Amino acid sequence: MGETPEKKIGDVTVRLHRDTCISTGACVKAAPEVLRLDSRQLVTFTEPVGEIERDRLVDACQFCPVGALEAFDEHGERLAP
Repeated sequence: MGETPEKKIGDVTVRLHRDTCISTGACVKAAPEVLRLDSRQLVTFTEPVGEIERDRLVDACQFCPVGALEAFDEHGERLAP
């Protein structure tokens, strides 16, 4: 079973599929306020999670070439990927 932490950031819930992450860092470059690479070079949330515009957060989830990040709106509808 893989690691799939999730956090609600504003009105967007982001789910991280750490077992899928290939450490490109594209998501971190797009949203360093909320995402970082840990000591294993896998995506994780910053602590504390910073503030970020909704569109930039969704874009950061879209940038992952392997779909390791998912974003959902307040109704559970998928926003990315």
